[in-house]
Amino acid sequence: MNRVSALSLIATSVLLGLNVSSPLHAHESLSAEEIKLLKEMLADYELKNSSKLVINSKNKQEITAKAKVLFLKGSTSEPFNYTVMQSDGSSEDCDDGSCDVKSVDDTSGTGYEIEIGYRPENSPYFAFGKYRQLYANGKDSITLKEGQAGGLFEFTDEPQEEICHASEAPCDVYGSQSLFSDKWSVGAGINFQPTNYLTLSPSLGITKVFVKESRYAYSGAISSNASVYSNSTYDGWGPQLGFGASVVVAKNLSLNLDTSAAITYGDILSKYKNYEERYTPRVRVSSSQSTWVPVLGAAVGISYDIDFSESFVLNLNGGYEIDYLMGATSIIGSSSYDQEDSGEFMGSKGDVFFGGFNLGLGMTYKF
Repeated sequence: MNRVSALSLIATSVLLGLNVSSPLHAHESLSAEEIKLLKEMLADYELKNSSKLVINSKNKQEITAKAKVLFLKGSTSEPFNYTVMQSDGSSEDCDDGSCDVKSVDDTSGTGYEIEIGYRPENSPYFAFGKYRQLYANGKDSITLKEGQAGGLFEFTDEPQEEICHASEAPCDVYGSQSLFSDKWSVGAGINFQPTNYLTLSPSLGITKVFVKESRYAYSGAISSNASVYSNSTYDGWGPQLGFGASVVVAKNLSLNLDTSAAITYGDILSKYKNYEERYTPRVRVSSSQSTWVPVLGAAVGISYDIDFSESFVLNLNGGYEIDYLMGATSIIGSSSYDQEDSGEFMGSKGDVFFGGFNLGLGMTYKF
């Protein structure tokens, strides 16, 4: 056994805490060069096999900028239904299953996100600021034949009854739903590297969220063009926890996971209008309440780095992500004309969900 192999055995024995006799003779002392080589073996082993913060003496400070577009669908947990009765009669006919029920419960749209980040020189810590905006809308309708009855959206229980008269046929009963959300986030975190191929990035910050849901229904089945409108807005802010993970699968190619959880506190404002005649509101109601709204987000994707120089890196990425806001809307509706006349209105809180694919572009500048 040569002396280099013997030194490797000594290094392994020391690291494992084993009492292994050296193949080198006990009376034979190590040279200065051999002692230096042994120290390098120990340092290299510890570097490759111990968890560490991402710190390198050659790390320059970094500024990162990221932008991505989203192609998404949005929905709420509260149904948005309306009906067409298959025969003449009162709205009670719906209890017998004689109504064709339509629902606007799936909306599509787009969104975008912009993020700026900074990491100091020779430091695992980083800071970030992020803005995110999402919008989705949907529409559905039913065409009534002469003598067929239809209902406006009432958001809860039974709809209003409208008859399509011969002079107006065919008549449309339709409605639309839109969802809007924007989110501001600022915070700081740390990069931690358990292995050479895995980087974990926990963070802590503050987020501000605004959410709006609008529902509009119109009935062409009567000359007065009756309509119903309801909307809800939430505006709140609170602390946010984030966690990211990146796994290198090939040179410049990595798989990424990004999650966030925030608990926000703010006000929900709800409005309801019922127009029996054009531009003349029959009923107008509004309400507000303060509430807690949890905001959850998750994204998975793949990214590829293009190194233009030691100072500039371009990043291409794509994936799938979701946003879930719990109890962020409160739609006011009425179950009958009697309740409207008496002013007894019901509000129903609902969750908002966004989900879809994204494509992004980023850059890192080191100086």
